[in-house]
Amino acid sequence: MNFRIQSFWHRLGAIAGKVRLAAEMIGQARKHYGGSYYSVGLRFLDVYAKHFSPSEIVELDLLDVSKSRGEIDELISKENMVRLQRTFNPVELTNQTENKLDFERLCAEAGLPSARSVATVETRPRLSASLNGEELAGGDVINALVTRLPPGAYVIKPRDGALGRGVRVFSCGATEPKRVGDTLKEHLDRHGDFASWLVQPKLINHEDVTLISPSPALQTVRLVTYVDGNRDVRILLAGWRLADEKAEFDNFSGTGKNNVFCVIDPADGSMRKCFMKSRHPFGFGLREVVRHPVTGQILTGLQPPMWQDIVTLGRKAALVFLPSKCLGWDIAMTSAGPVLIEANRYWDPHNEDTDMRRVLGYLRAENGKVDS
Repeated sequence: MNFRIQSFWHRLGAIAGKVRLAAEMIGQARKHYGGSYYSVGLRFLDVYAKHFSPSEIVELDLLDVSKSRGEIDELISKENMVRLQRTFNPVELTNQTENKLDFERLCAEAGLPSARSVATVETRPRLSASLNGEELAGGDVINALVTRLPPGAYVIKPRDGALGRGVRVFSCGATEPKRVGDTLKEHLDRHGDFASWLVQPKLINHEDVTLISPSPALQTVRLVTYVDGNRDVRILLAGWRLADEKAEFDNFSGTGKNNVFCVIDPADGSMRKCFMKSRHPFGFGLREVVRHPVTGQILTGLQPPMWQDIVTLGRKAALVFLPSKCLGWDIAMTSAGPVLIEANRYWDPHNEDTDMRRVLGYLRAENGKVDS
């Protein structure tokens, strides 16, 4: 079978898979929300034409036919958001944020506190590792790395990963090194689509964070900043991601069933609304919560620890990373103060935040100024 025929059947199979997924979503939505197959099917075609992904369609309740077209028009898909973000963030500077080593270097040069790597691992074209800039020799470089790392907890993550994919916490010193090395090798094999990895000491949440949400996973604040033509830094959106006690990271794509996202009022740092994943088997919608799912503490009205320091760090970082003008910063709160974990040039739209409508209007107006 020649390449063209193979490519044709591959595309046809992909189309068939999408059709099956759409049919299942429409059927499940009709049972959950009500309405006819016809009305739900038309709604699906409408939101699909607006470039919403299947996960967005489910999470945002877009197949609920009681939602008006006007309500849906106030939302923006990730795909359309990326188009808007590209007008503010030069594509040629992508590596400054998406390559975590480049991000670390820029932060270090500017004196910005950030997560720092002590080792790197490459899986292609051959398996290699380095510790503090020194390449490790020998046939089993992973076990050599584990043996030479000082005792403590570490995080291994893809250099260009996103949404927590491939992140793994491991410890050295308390377990036999070969066992730790074998676990890491299995992890690298499982995520073979990533070729380059970083190893960083695991940062620890500030004790005031764990009083609110007692999880060992790093629980970060997201700040979305925009730098206008006068070099004034605006905090457009903010949120705090609280992690399940069993989660290794804090976003909804992880395994933590009790992860929470809290919308923050950028004006004063208070949490206005908090959301968890839906309990529905198919995942329709988010559910709003007032209390922490483990401690029972009321979350609404609270302010993340170090809020003003977080804002100060975000504003400083926004100016350092110019000419990228609109970035989403993930900032951890540690005993040493706030620390930059990463910058996101294609940050996900905060459709669950009613301020997103205002922010979209502002960004589109700013985009109009650039065009003119």
